Parts: sequence; C-alpha cells; structure tokens
Amino acid sequence: MNPNIAEILNISENVISEIVARDKRPLQLPDGSKIYRFELHVIDLVGKNKGITINELAKILKVTKGAVSQVITKLAKGAVVEKIKSSGNKKNVNLFLTPKGEDIFSGHRQFHTNINNKIDNYFKKYSEREIDLIKSVLNEIRNLLLQV
Repeated sequence: MNPNIAEILNISENVISEIVARDKRPLQLPDGSKIYRFELHVIDLVGKNKGITINELAKILKVTKGAVSQVITKLAKGAVVEKIKSSGNKKNVNLFLTPKGEDIFSGHRQFHTNINNKIDNYFKKYSEREIDLIKSVLNEIRNLLLQV
C-alpha cells in the first residue's frame, strides 16, 4: 500500500476513534450535572422542533423508539424536557424544552457557533479549488464506507 494512503487511513481511524470516545464521555453542565452527547442531540432536536414526538425523534436519529423514550424519560426527570399529551391523539406525546432545557439548547447552539467560526477561519487559508477537493475526498470516503 502507498505509505501516504496508509497514513491517511491511520489519521482517519484516529479521528473516528476520538469522535466515538468523545461521544461516550459526559459533558459537565454549568449547574454541575452531567449530560451525554446523545442527550444533547435530543435536546437540540426538541429545541429546533418544538412539539416533536418520540416517533419523529427516533426516525431523525435513526434509533429505536425505545432508545429515545429512555432518554426523554431521563431528561424529563431532570426537568430539561416536558412531555405534553397531544390534544388530537392521546397516545402521542409532544416534547418541549423547559427553561433549563432552553438554557442547555442555547449553550449548545453557542458552542457550535464558536466551533464553526474557528473552522471557518482555519479554512480561509485554502483556495476554493482546495476546498472543493477536500469536500470531494470526504464525500468519496463517506460513499466508500456506506458500501462496506
């Protein structure tokens, strides 16, 4: 194998491993409580889609309804998410953020804004052609991984 390709594969594996490891570590919130990234993704989706249902969340996240239900139960116990029965269908529960949930949602949005600005500033040193090449390579790698 070409040594440069082997190095690219090694770097890619390290990036993926770091992302997986990071997702398993809880984050510390300003109030001292801890939250996992999956829970944060759920909060983010509820914040962006007020009134979303557990079924809709499961479809978006590509996980089981039971997995989402467990997270929602935990977030509701922590006063982060509020479950309100749908007026049209008593089986459906609509999800909304509490004030604590809104604070977490807002902090998460600010975190992404800061990171995105840093990444944007970093990539300013590259030409449009180089950026297009990076996008193309990443898309091709994604497509190859989807075939495995």
